[in-house]
Amino acid sequence: VEQQIPVGQQSGPPVAIAPTPTIAPPLPTAIPPSQYEFLLAEQAQFEEQITPRIFLYVYQTLEGLDGYTVRVRKDGHDLPVTQKTVAGMPGITWPIPTDRQRHTNLKLEFPNVSPAGLWEVQLIDSTGRDVGPIATFRLQPNERNQEMYVKYRKR
Repeated sequence: VEQQIPVGQQSGPPVAIAPTPTIAPPLPTAIPPSQYEFLLAEQAQFEEQITPRIFLYVYQTLEGLDGYTVRVRKDGHDLPVTQKTVAGMPGITWPIPTDRQRHTNLKLEFPNVSPAGLWEVQLIDSTGRDVGPIATFRLQPNERNQEMYVKYRKR
């Protein structure tokens, strides 16, 4: 004979149900700079008051390497970058020989982005894989040095 229990009543002592534990996804592990294919050979800032600008030079031996780009984050938000480096003899960042003249094979400008804040620049390959350490720049309000220069050398 089946015993029916009225709705709202229990047939025995209450059973405590343990909550299902939530498992947090593992935190991404930072790649040590020595593990990247490229070294961050130089990072510098130069005077530029019109718009934030990034010059990049990606090279091995004496020539620039083709097909690399950077991930640019400003205050934690990715900025759109579609340009890629070009191979061969590099261009220069400044037409007059001065202390700020550097080799370059990619120039990026961000005319509609406020310069003040934390800028992070990281070299990536054509598949979007990080291949060089992050270069960090902190620009202040009314920053006079809005030109950021990053140079990566292949190991």
